[in-house]
Amino acid sequence: MSKFFLTLLRKLSKSQWILFLFALSLCIFNLVLWSEPYLAEYQRERKIESIFSKYWESEGAEKFRSVGLEPTEQLYQEELENYRTSFLEKNPTLIPEKRIAKMKQDFRSWWETGGNLTYVNQGIVPDAKLYESELKKWVEAYTQNLWQYTIPFIPAEENFGNLLFCWILLPGLFSLISFFIIFAFVSYHLEKRWGVLKTLGVFIAGNILGGFSVYLLSSTSFFASYESDLFKGLSLGLATLLGATSMGKTKNEISKVVVIISGLLLMTDIMINWFINPGIYGAVSILSLFFFGIGLLLGLKMPYRQKTLDELRSDILEEKRRNKVDPYVLKKNKTRENLTNGLSASRRGEFGTGAQLLSDGMQALLQEYPIDANLLNSTAKEMVNPSLFIEILSTQWLEWGVAAYNKNMPEVALLFLEKCLSIEKTPSMARKALFLIGEIRICYDLNAEEGATRLQKVLELNDKDIIAAQARKLLEKKNSI
Repeated sequence: MSKFFLTLLRKLSKSQWILFLFALSLCIFNLVLWSEPYLAEYQRERKIESIFSKYWESEGAEKFRSVGLEPTEQLYQEELENYRTSFLEKNPTLIPEKRIAKMKQDFRSWWETGGNLTYVNQGIVPDAKLYESELKKWVEAYTQNLWQYTIPFIPAEENFGNLLFCWILLPGLFSLISFFIIFAFVSYHLEKRWGVLKTLGVFIAGNILGGFSVYLLSSTSFFASYESDLFKGLSLGLATLLGATSMGKTKNEISKVVVIISGLLLMTDIMINWFINPGIYGAVSILSLFFFGIGLLLGLKMPYRQKTLDELRSDILEEKRRNKVDPYVLKKNKTRENLTNGLSASRRGEFGTGAQLLSDGMQALLQEYPIDANLLNSTAKEMVNPSLFIEILSTQWLEWGVAAYNKNMPEVALLFLEKCLSIEKTPSMARKALFLIGEIRICYDLNAEEGATRLQKVLELNDKDIIAAQARKLLEKKNSI
């Protein structure tokens, strides 16, 4: 895991990290806001049990013993539950959604059991409109200090000031996960083109304009029933950035993979809003397509940021790296080109050209490390084929044979040395070829009898020098086996 973060740290620029931390901060803020009442409720539950446990140990159990009852575990649990019920009746739940549901239930009970008569005594008709108005006041007395209820934009109330900040709250966990993935994706791509300020500016502007668009759409008959819903979330800003990520200034600037991923992420967010998030987010689903279109236009028209000095230097180095040709690779390619062209020229009867190209190519091929054994073997067989006439000196064949021998390619060495021997006219040079052929055949057991014959010929030509002495040793070695 640490390796992953180190790689991520090196991969992302400082500006991309700013955007990444911005997204992370919003996610943490929402998670803390959601979890805080549940943690407080859990701690209170623990406190209820702790208080009752102390009471039971100090006097509760003794009271039952005093009336002849044994304070069993079952009795303890029953009394604990009675205490908890009594406590919660006097102290309502700390979880806002449950608290509001209970308040609405209590208000209706009060209204239907005589509460509405208090308005009759004041000369006011207690109709449905009055009920909704008084219920709202009753609930707002509790929610006025809760961010999750005071920050969201409510189209029916036209609290347009909330459009500036309502987007920082998310409607649910699925939207939070969707936001983090999408924002990380678009930030990685758009920061390179726009920079931090433009990316964040378009994102925030998209969310604010998106909230106003939701207000306009909620005034239509289809979404009118949702105009009292709480609007929050970042979907429309994300749709704008996804559109911009999918479109560049030039035709092939954006890869097809990026375009496809952007489309899939947009559809995922739309499905979450349509099927999972409540009422008013159906309007958000429809508007997401419109804001994606705005993003496409921005991707086409928005001026790109100026690159920093470090980025310009990095681009120059990268360009040089791409354009730089490895001399070794270039030489290998040239070698193979010479061999191919040399064989073709020789087959066409261009003997001089073919010989020159083959000589250059074979000389270079024998100098490579590691040696290309397959190419060397196949080319050598074609070059020594009697049907292929090439004008190459016997000394060159001898040199290649020695080089192949030194490269531990005995079969190829024999091909070259036998070719040398077939055209060599000078006895001293022929004797060198004979000795090498004999040595290779005996040492590598490649028709050792033929090798012995070649060494005998060496001795026949001259049995007084150092080559003759070495030939005798090889013959003795062969006879001792």
